[in-house]
Amino acid sequence: MRSRRNLLVLLVPVAVLSACGGGGDAADQRTAAPNTTTVSRAPQLTTTVASAAPTPAPAPTTRAPTTAAPTAPPPTTPAPTSTRQVVILPPGVTEADRIAAEAAAIGWWEEFYWQLDLLPDFKPDAFLRKAVAGRPAGPAMVSEFTKFQSKGFVVRKGNVRRVVILNTRFVTPATAEVEVCAADDGAFVNKSTGATESEGLVRTFFLNVLEKTDEGWTIADYGSSRASEDGKTCD
Repeated sequence: MRSRRNLLVLLVPVAVLSACGGGGDAADQRTAAPNTTTVSRAPQLTTTVASAAPTPAPAPTTRAPTTAAPTAPPPTTPAPTSTRQVVILPPGVTEADRIAAEAAAIGWWEEFYWQLDLLPDFKPDAFLRKAVAGRPAGPAMVSEFTKFQSKGFVVRKGNVRRVVILNTRFVTPATAEVEVCAADDGAFVNKSTGATESEGLVRTFFLNVLEKTDEGWTIADYGSSRASEDGKTCD
């Protein structure tokens, strides 16, 4: 849905970035070294049996030449590759923290799609509960959905809806940046006129800033960390 390019490009505020140590743009995709699988063929074993006594050579005969049928080489399977960066946990951060922070980031965008399906109605409290009080994330998303509502938009779902974690970085033990790729091919439809807007497959890369609160890891801010790309999903 192409609208995210224009409606959800929210840069991380200076105050948040200062608190996070200046991590503005997320790193480009990292590619882990691929595993290599070697498929070898066993050597052919040749056995020679000697005769007990020499025998006269038979009279020469003429035979038509024959051509051995070519044999296809055994199939090989490409080694798998991954674009996910290996997360290095700093002191004071546990694996449970990583799992919880990433789950909160995924849950934020799942909520985004659930609330899209409710348009022209939506539940503002759903975003506010998932956001840190006093931070931009909750009010910013409620503002965007209020715009959708005022335009009388409903959503026509497509075949693609994907949210994928690309990178996680802990700035402090209580602050994390989680980059996600969100892709869909739905469209906005004006409920009154039936006109379709923002149609087509697009993927957008968002940088989610999360803080560890008494309620757990919670969204503080989000924004587009790289340009959107048309016609691509998050594979």
